[in-house]
Amino acid sequence: MKRLVELIKGAFILGVIVIAGALAWDFFTSPPSTSDVCYTWSKATDQYLDDEYGIDGAKWLEENIKSEEDLVDVDKDVLEAIKLYEEGSFLEDVDPVQRFGLRQYVIDACEKAAPGSTKH
Repeated sequence: MKRLVELIKGAFILGVIVIAGALAWDFFTSPPSTSDVCYTWSKATDQYLDDEYGIDGAKWLEENIKSEEDLVDVDKDVLEAIKLYEEGSFLEDVDPVQRFGLRQYVIDACEKAAPGSTKH
């Protein structure tokens, strides 16, 4: 009986380790969520943020968004808003006020899709 209890304990511990490993693998290999993208995008585009101890949003986006497949979990309205913002950034005649309006448009889309995701 004692041997059976030890076998069950060992199987339970092994099961916990396997489940933890599977969850960790999924966490590190799954595409970013809408909340992840919105948070880092808002940090990367905040001209008033001087956060030397936080993450570098632009670097995070560059490292984690390498293909369209990395965007499968991001809300489509948020992606369209970010694309509009990026297209506006290439226009030479966009004044700073309009540029701020485009940024606010993306933040509004982010907050609608994932409330609280742009707060930092």
